[in-house]
Amino acid sequence: MGARPMQRLIQDSIRKILADELLFGKLKNGGSVKIEFDEQSEKIYLKWPKLNGGAGQDTKTSPESIEI
Repeated sequence: MGARPMQRLIQDSIRKILADELLFGKLKNGGSVKIEFDEQSEKIYLKWPKLNGGAGQDTKTSPESIEI
């Protein structure tokens, strides 16, 4: 795969969804994201930790994801 097709894949598949999550979704207050590719299903997943708990409590993380 060349650079231009790779750029189109990233822009079409990852960038738009990631921007929506950063501006309006689960990442609007900050956070981290992990991008994974499943070779068997040939799907891309955006994953980020889900924070549980409130003020004064320990926070535990459990993964949430979006399938692209």
